[in-house]
Amino acid sequence: MILKKKNTYIFTILTILGLLVFSGFNGCSLVSKCARNNTGTLTVTNNTNDSIRVRIDGVDYGFINKGETLKRDFAAGTKYLVETLWPNGKYACSPALVTVVQCESKGISCSATH
Repeated sequence: MILKKKNTYIFTILTILGLLVFSGFNGCSLVSKCARNNTGTLTVTNNTNDSIRVRIDGVDYGFINKGETLKRDFAAGTKYLVETLWPNGKYACSPALVTVVQCESKGISCSATH
């Protein structure tokens, strides 16, 4: 009786270990993607009454509508120049420097009226 319980216990443990190995589990998967890649999320929220164009370090990310948030992953520990512009090309909100922090979300919210 004790031997049967011991065999069942060992079989259960081996089955669980086998499933973990088969599913691709390894110790590295416990580390988040942002920690592995040293990235964080930069956000721009549009609280204006119109669409705004978003530029980050001179790269155009297109327009976001009122109420929307643009989210992009960038290298952590770096400052990025974030610009928001009205459809006519004038600044919606003042340009801002945003420092991206590893595994965190940092950004700006533009609340100007047009």
